[in-house]
Amino acid sequence: MADVSFGGRVVLITGAARGIGREAARRFARGGARLVLGDRDAGALAETAAALTGPDVAVETLTGDVRDPAHAAALVERAGQ
Repeated sequence: MADVSFGGRVVLITGAARGIGREAARRFARGGARLVLGDRDAGALAETAAALTGPDVAVETLTGDVRDPAHAAALVERAGQ
């Protein structure tokens, strides 16, 4: 798969601590996107964020459950900043 540039874009990913969410975060980070990551598992989410660190990678995390409207709104708010 060819690398795609996401520089200047913000990508919000829920379920980012493992599996498909983690892989999506890795690929978007490689493309230069600013990431806002959410998951219920704080420890695994922190591990995902740590694995994505680099000079051109901006990652914010927020632990919670997207079924909670306040948490979902907080994720969207962070992505909009």
